[in-house]
Amino acid sequence: MLLKNKLGFTLSEALVSLLILTISIRYLVPVFITAELEQKILQEHKTALQIIHNTLIDWALINTPVPREISQFNTMFYLHFSTQDNLGQLCVTWSETSKRTGKECGEIKK
Repeated sequence: MLLKNKLGFTLSEALVSLLILTISIRYLVPVFITAELEQKILQEHKTALQIIHNTLIDWALINTPVPREISQFNTMFYLHFSTQDNLGQLCVTWSETSKRTGKECGEIKK
């Protein structure tokens, strides 16, 4: 009886594995890119809310003037502040990573 040593893979097994890997990568890479983009958008929203909170607290407690724009994490945030009686309203707008315009607003009584 003649015994064969089976070392390695056949060409067809290697090609099938390569095909499965290629198809998987083809569909998973866009998912990862979209997830990364959404993470950046969420970070921009979080930063805008933090700017609103800090700026309104500073205005109400210390009478700090409200800046017109703030740059953080390579994003320019534009602040629009208005007062009516003892109520201060602040809106922050910015251009999101996805080329949309984001806007968050908040208000506080003095």
